[in-house]
Amino acid sequence: MGLIRAAGDEKDGWVARTAEDLEAADLWDAVEFAKRELNGPRLTGILENGCDGARLWYELGLSQSEDEAEYIIIGEEAADALLHAAERSAGAYDLLMEVCASRIEHGVDLPNCLRDHLCAHLRGRHPLTRPKGKTPDPEVWVRNCIINEVARDLGNSYDLARTRGKETESIAASDVIYHAMKDSPDGGLAFGTIHNILSGKRLRDYSEVASLRLFSILEDLAD
Repeated sequence: MGLIRAAGDEKDGWVARTAEDLEAADLWDAVEFAKRELNGPRLTGILENGCDGARLWYELGLSQSEDEAEYIIIGEEAADALLHAAERSAGAYDLLMEVCASRIEHGVDLPNCLRDHLCAHLRGRHPLTRPKGKTPDPEVWVRNCIINEVARDLGNSYDLARTRGKETESIAASDVIYHAMKDSPDGGLAFGTIHNILSGKRLRDYSEVASLRLFSILEDLAD
């Protein structure tokens, strides 16, 4: 499925299905479902460090403490792996900083390897530097991840394809999400933008993070 050239009010007629179209197809309930999912609680803190940070969160088995002191729980082995990843990835570096900050803020000891490395940094022996590299805007990344998750949920619950071709008469998740976001306080997104988010080059990244998140949930249920 190709991208829509202009991610705005498409001049070539490739626009979202109308509200009447969705109602006639008995899919307005899907719009309400999408609204709830888009506005529901999400793990935005996990997603804010981009693909690398989110992937490492799940791969290393990190978790948020459940008491009032909201710090990140991490074991010694995972901390060592995160430390090495932070030397290569800006997203991993940002996650490492958040791990350290959350634990120091609440008086929770750092794993030994993080404590030793931080002390070496403060003494100028082994300075920590954020790797160079372009990282996506955190708000955009989180928004796009959530839209992709909602599209997947619409596919599972309403048997909708993520996107559709211009000439097809079908209704896709992109149409439903457009109407679900249309009346949001920020004015929502143009249909072309939603279509591109659901069929763009970063789709593999969103899918990978969603799969890791699902695997993590299943592991927690098994425990």
